[in-house]
Amino acid sequence: MPGILLRIPYIQNKVSEVATTQLSGHLGVPVKIGNVDIEWFNRLVLEGLYLEDQDGKVMFEANHVAAGFEIMPLLEGKFVFTTVRLFGFSFNLRKHTPESPLNLQFVIDAFASKDSIKKEKNIDLRFNSIMIRRGNFSYNVDSEKETPGKFNAKHIDIKNLSAKISLKAFNKDSVNAHIKKMSFDEASGFSLNKLSLNVVGNRDSAFVQDFEVRLPQTDLKIGRARIDLSEIDSLPALLNNAPIDLNITPSQICLKDLSPFVPAFKNFADTIELSAEANGYINNFNLKRLTLKYSDKMLFIGQMELKNITHPEETYLLGKVNKMYITTDGISSLANNFNERPKSLPAPVVKLGTINFTGEISGFFDNLVAFGKLSSSIGSIQTDLIFGSNKDKNIAAYLRGRIASSNLRLHELFGENNPFGEARFDINIDTRRPVGGNFSGNIQAQVKEFDYKAYKYKDINLSGNFKKSSFDGTIHVNDPNGELYAQGIFQHQGQNSLFNFTARLDHFRPDRLNLTDKYEAPNISLALNADFTGDNIDNLEGSITLDSLSFETTPSSFFLKKFEVVASGHSLDRQLTITSDILNGEVTGS
Repeated sequence: MPGILLRIPYIQNKVSEVATTQLSGHLGVPVKIGNVDIEWFNRLVLEGLYLEDQDGKVMFEANHVAAGFEIMPLLEGKFVFTTVRLFGFSFNLRKHTPESPLNLQFVIDAFASKDSIKKEKNIDLRFNSIMIRRGNFSYNVDSEKETPGKFNAKHIDIKNLSAKISLKAFNKDSVNAHIKKMSFDEASGFSLNKLSLNVVGNRDSAFVQDFEVRLPQTDLKIGRARIDLSEIDSLPALLNNAPIDLNITPSQICLKDLSPFVPAFKNFADTIELSAEANGYINNFNLKRLTLKYSDKMLFIGQMELKNITHPEETYLLGKVNKMYITTDGISSLANNFNERPKSLPAPVVKLGTINFTGEISGFFDNLVAFGKLSSSIGSIQTDLIFGSNKDKNIAAYLRGRIASSNLRLHELFGENNPFGEARFDINIDTRRPVGGNFSGNIQAQVKEFDYKAYKYKDINLSGNFKKSSFDGTIHVNDPNGELYAQGIFQHQGQNSLFNFTARLDHFRPDRLNLTDKYEAPNISLALNADFTGDNIDNLEGSITLDSLSFETTPSSFFLKKFEVVASGHSLDRQLTITSDILNGEVTGS
C-alpha cells in the first residue's frame, strides 16, 4: 500500500515537504528533496536533493538518488540493500584549517546514536549494482594555498566521476566486491580512465585479482594480490605473520600521466614496461623480481629484500642488480624526456655504446654498502662504496670508498688523430656533510696510466681536502722525462678569493713527451710561487714569482734567477711592479 500511495503525485509532494521540513529542522540548515518515489515496490527514489553546510555553502546536491532493497527482510526489521544509483551529484567537503572539523561533522553528530550500548546493525549491504554517473567531489582546507597544475591533498577537485560496482557482500565477516569500472578527472590534470578489480575477503584472508589501472597512456595490471590473515589476532601479528603474495603482470607506464604528482615528469611521454613478483610479509618484504624495460634502449632486472620495514632505523636492505643495460640512444631519450627542448649528447658519450651494470647494495639505511661494475665499449669501472648517516656525531650524510677502472680506451671516444690513448685510475674518497652544512672531505687519486700523444704517463698522484668553496691539495708526477710537484690552496670567496700555491718542475723534456719538436733536446726546470687574492684583473692583489728558470737546449741555454710580478691597490689607485734579472718596472693608474 505505501508503494502504491507514493505513486500518486500529491502524496509524493507531501512526503517531500514533510521530509524537507523535518530534516531542515533536525540539522538546522536548508535541506531540499524535490521528489520521493518508490519504483516496483522495492526501490526508493529521491530526486532534486540539496543540503547546505553550516556556513551556507552547498555540501551535497544530486539530481537522482535511488536505493533498491529486498521486501522480505523488511518484515523481520532488517534492511537488505541491493542496488544504488547516484546520478548528477556534487559532494563538497571542507575544513577551515587542518585542525578544524569537517563541514560534514554536524550531520554525523545529528544522526549519531545516543545509546551507549552497542546494538547489532540490521543493515546488510549486498549491492548487485552500484551506478555512479556525472559525479563531482571536492575537498578543501580553506587556509591552505592552492597549487594549480599540481596535485594538492588539501585541495582535491574531482569531476566526471563515473563508476559501476558490484558489492555482493560487505559486513563484519566478509567482503566480495567487483569494481567493473571507475573513472574521473582531477583539477591538477590527473585523469583516471579506468579502475577495475575483484576483491574477496573474510576473517582469514583477502584476495585481489584482475586489478587494472588505465590512465591516458598507462596500463598497470596486477594479476593477483593476496594476504593470509588466518594467524592474525593483533596489529604486530598483521605486520609479521600475514603472508603476502603479489604479481604485477607486464604493464605499460607513462610517467607523464603522473606529472600532477611529480612535475618533473611533464615531458616524459614515452612508456616503460614494468613487471614484478613479490612475497613475504608487510614487515619483511621480498621483491623477488623487478623488471623495467624501455623499448630496446634499456633493461633492468633486479631483486630486493627489506626487513623490519616498520622500524626505519632498524630496516635492513639487500638489493641486487642482476642485469642492466642502457644504450646511448636510451640515455638521450631519457634525458630528453625531462627537457622541453631536445638536446643531443656529446659525441664522446654517444661512442660509449651500450652501458652495462651489475651490482649489490646491503645494510641499514644509515650504513649501506654498495659495489658494482659499470662497463661500456671502452672499458669498465668498479665501485665499492659505503654511504649513510650518523645522528650521534651530527653527520647528515657520508660517503667513502673506492672507484677504480680497467684500461679505458679513451681514443675511441674522439675523432681520428686525437692525442689520447688508454687510461687507468684508482680513486679513494672520504666525504661527509654535517646537519645543516655542506659536504667536505678528502680525495686520493692515482692515475696509474695515461696515454697522451703516444707517450704513456704513469703513477700521477693527486690528493687533497675539499669544502664547498675551497680545495687544498697536491699533485705529483714523477716521470723519467719530467717531475712535477705542486701544492696549494684555492678558496672561492668572490672578490676575496684566495690563491696560494707553489710548484716545482724538474728536468722537463717536452720533445720526449711528444709535446714539441721545435727545440733540440730541451730540458726545463723552474719553481713557481703564487700568493694573491681577487677574482678578476681589476682587483687582484698579491704576487707571482718565477724562480730559477733553466731552459737548456743543444747547443744553447738560458737561466733566469727571478721574475716577480706584484699587484696592489684598489679602484683608481692600482700599481703593478715587475722585478727580474732582465726587466724592472712599475705601472700605476686604473
